[in-house]
Amino acid sequence: MANKLVAGHLCTQHDLYYMVLSLPDPVTGKKKPVWFPTGLKVKGNKTQANKMLQKARREATKGILPPRPKAGKSDQDYLPVVAAGDLRSSMLFSQYILYWLQANRTTWEETTYAAYYGVIVHAIAPYFEERLIPLDKLTTMDIQNFYSSLKQKGDSGNTILHYHANIRKSLADAVKKYKLIPYNPAADVTRPKIDNFVSNYYDAQQLAIMLEAFKGSSIELPVTLAAFYGFRRSEVLGLKWSAIDFKNNTITVSHTVSRAKIDGKTQLILKNRTKNKSSFRSLPLIPQVKRMLLQARDKQKRNQKACKKQYNTDFLEYICVDDMGNLLFPDRVSRGFSEKIKRLDLPYIRFHDLRHSCASLLLANGISLKEIQLWLGHSNFATTANIYAHLDMSSKQASAATIAGCLALEPSTSPE
Repeated sequence: MANKLVAGHLCTQHDLYYMVLSLPDPVTGKKKPVWFPTGLKVKGNKTQANKMLQKARREATKGILPPRPKAGKSDQDYLPVVAAGDLRSSMLFSQYILYWLQANRTTWEETTYAAYYGVIVHAIAPYFEERLIPLDKLTTMDIQNFYSSLKQKGDSGNTILHYHANIRKSLADAVKKYKLIPYNPAADVTRPKIDNFVSNYYDAQQLAIMLEAFKGSSIELPVTLAAFYGFRRSEVLGLKWSAIDFKNNTITVSHTVSRAKIDGKTQLILKNRTKNKSSFRSLPLIPQVKRMLLQARDKQKRNQKACKKQYNTDFLEYICVDDMGNLLFPDRVSRGFSEKIKRLDLPYIRFHDLRHSCASLLLANGISLKEIQLWLGHSNFATTANIYAHLDMSSKQASAATIAGCLALEPSTSPE
């Protein structure tokens, strides 16, 4: 006798069709509605959506569930279809964490939301939805197994720790804010170990070769600023002419430019503040950099005059722009840097490793870790020490000299 066709129907949410299949709970065996996106807009697609539904019902009867949406789709292709009034402890954990993502969207900055979205939509929710685990049945072991699967795929401890933070925060709200479950199963999970970070960097000679190679390129200025000051990419691209005091010879970091994928589209995020309070800093304007900046300012004026109406005047206040006045896109800078480095007879480093190169150069020339913390704009000394303490040979040499002086040994004499 043929298996009875899995029950299902269409629903609409956010002007899109969703397929709702009645599937058995893996724990209780009771049928529960599980939502699957079609990617079809409501207008003009009812026939097509019905065809997709009937196919999904037939395949689900054989144990084959509809595929998850691919990365890069719009948020609307994979949003929770749960209203606040429909929250319940028996809903799937995958549904709940997607609801939590959207419910908190307005409380986070765009870059924070984009980071959470990438983790939850493309990793956490798909894993748990495949297992159809209800929120109130989620266990510490379920979460631990998820982390083990990530480790097997090669994800670092640092990456898994980001996943853990998302899961723990969402479940904390399920306990305290929504009162859906009595305790947080993520609280008892063994936290993933943070991998020891060893930065890649260039020495003074390698930096000189690299800077020479970038002369005249479209990203010469951001590369030079990152090498001389150890600026983050967002800090380099966020520099404005108002941040440069040519009279008192200072350069101030107070604005950032980054990118984030929001609603399926990559966007520039312009912020009139830095990563943290310590990142807001003023530093001396190095003479070589001052000359470059003055030349760049003159060049921008010439380009604007030559291009006339075709010149983009939206970013006149920014330093790192192309010949047409367009703000340099973060990915363009990183990609251009990577492509050039691969062609040089130097070890490969990332654009961010220019920051590490700057720090290692300072350290090698007797600058203390505390001074380097202030130069780089780290929020606390521990961050600087954790990254660069292994390079601090000056203090180790002093320690070696001290111990040698305390434990001086007489030269051994050969036996007669």
